[in-house]
Amino acid sequence: MLLVRMMQQVMELTDVPLCIDTANTTALAAAFEALPGKALVNSVNGEEAKLQAVLPLIKEHGAAVID
Repeated sequence: MLLVRMMQQVMELTDVPLCIDTANTTALAAAFEALPGKALVNSVNGEEAKLQAVLPLIKEHGAAVID
């Protein structure tokens, strides 16, 4: 998955937390699995369907959400 490959390349260069910005829940789940630490998520909006898909992933992985 492209998002995970890009994250891995960035993580080779820095140890700061990454901010994930994707509306694709499959990509978000893969990104969480690839991250060694806590993630920041910037893809949360007020749409009910999106919240129901994204919030459980965020909770499961202990990620922080950017408002």
